[in-house]
Amino acid sequence: MKTVRPSRAHAIVSGSSYNACRVVHATLFKHPLQANEAQMDGQIRSEREEYFEELCISVDADEAHEQEAIEYFENQFGDADFDPAQWLDIALYYSPAVARGIVDLVTPDDKARSNIAEVIADNLDISYGEDECQQFAETIQFALANGIPVDLDLVLDGCQRAIDDLETWADEGAKEPLERLREEVLRLQGEQ
Repeated sequence: MKTVRPSRAHAIVSGSSYNACRVVHATLFKHPLQANEAQMDGQIRSEREEYFEELCISVDADEAHEQEAIEYFENQFGDADFDPAQWLDIALYYSPAVARGIVDLVTPDDKARSNIAEVIADNLDISYGEDECQQFAETIQFALANGIPVDLDLVLDGCQRAIDDLETWADEGAKEPLERLREEVLRLQGEQ
């Protein structure tokens, strides 16, 4: 019998409202704003981007097939407000299966604009369990293997901040996944 693990996104959403989850997303995915009058005070996410995120979350939860999200991604090329780097980060964060399906569609210039290291580092204080840290390690390895730059120092800083935070209130066992992630990032750093 297949064991279905809860996705990171569902774990976050289960403890908060949909709007709170949107706030988390808005702080996690910070790509440079393109000049656009509609974005005067901050980044406005399109309904298409939000739908892609929902597809990725559904794929990660085994509620949808990754092909649906991949085809949706492919259909966005040509739209003026489509940012492949932003959408790649969404897939990397929420659904490695979708990321594997779209990574070859993203140009090297767009891959270079990926903020996945910052996304992971900023999220480690709320997603520090065994499954999340393992998926973060796999995401980092995948990104590096596919020409997506990852600032490993930034991820290490995020690990340390999360470990320091846990030391104030959690037991030793809670820090173990973060410590293993930190060791994996240090190993990857040594290979570069």
